[in-house]
Amino acid sequence: MKVNKRFLKCSFIMLAVTSLAGCVSPAQRMADCEKQGISRDTCYQVEQQRQMNADNAARAASQQALLEDSINESLKSQHPHKNK
Repeated sequence: MKVNKRFLKCSFIMLAVTSLAGCVSPAQRMADCEKQGISRDTCYQVEQQRQMNADNAARAASQQALLEDSINESLKSQHPHKNK
């Protein structure tokens, strides 16, 4: 299986961003939210939405990289003399 450098780069960046987002644990974000007088249920929903958004961003970046690579490979196969 050919490993795509662009895909790996994109995945690494999204992993770093997701894991270091604010450098605060979900438990700490929940506690900070509750300290502001917001209900635990609402804080939980916000945290779940934040995690889902991070996951969706990582997935979208990976899909975009794969799409771009697929297009580039297709163009290269159509014009092999330009690959030199």
